[in-house]
Amino acid sequence: MTQQKKQELNLSDESQLASRWSRLSAALIDMIISLIFLLPLIYFTGGFDGFFQNPPVAMPLSYQILLSILSIGLYCAINWSLLAKKGQTVGKNVMDMRIVNLDGTQPSRTDILVKRYAPYVLIPYIPFIGTIVSFIGIAMIFGKQKRCLHERIAGTKVIKC
Repeated sequence: MTQQKKQELNLSDESQLASRWSRLSAALIDMIISLIFLLPLIYFTGGFDGFFQNPPVAMPLSYQILLSILSIGLYCAINWSLLAKKGQTVGKNVMDMRIVNLDGTQPSRTDILVKRYAPYVLIPYIPFIGTIVSFIGIAMIFGKQKRCLHERIAGTKVIKC
C-alpha cells in the first residue's frame, strides 16, 4: 500500500477523529480562559469606550492589532507546556483530544503555532476577503475529514486521546 493511501485511510478513520462538538467545546474553553485575562485588559485600557459613545465608535485598527498580538502571546503563555508535551491546549486537554500530524506523529510546538494558529489568526485581517475566507475555513470542519483550513495548511488533524 502506498504512503498516500495510508494517509487517506488514516485521515478518514472516523473512530479516531475528535467530534465536532468536542472540538467546539475545547475552543470555547480556550476562549473563556483567554477572555478572563483579556476583558479586564481591554476595559482598563479604554477599549470599550467607543461602544458607549453615540453613535458607537469602533476600536482603532492599531489597537485591534495590538490586542491580537497580546492575545497570541497570552494563548502561547497559557498553552506553551501542553503544546510541547502533548499537542494540546487547555481546552483540548479537558476534552481529551490532541493535535497530530497526518501520519499520527506529534507536531512541534513551533509547527502548531506558526503553521496552524498563525493563519487562523491572520487570515481575518486580509482586506475585503479575510472574513469570508476565515468563515469558509472554519466551515470546512463539516467536510468528511473534519479538518478546517488552518489544519489543512499545517498538515494536522485533531484526534481523541
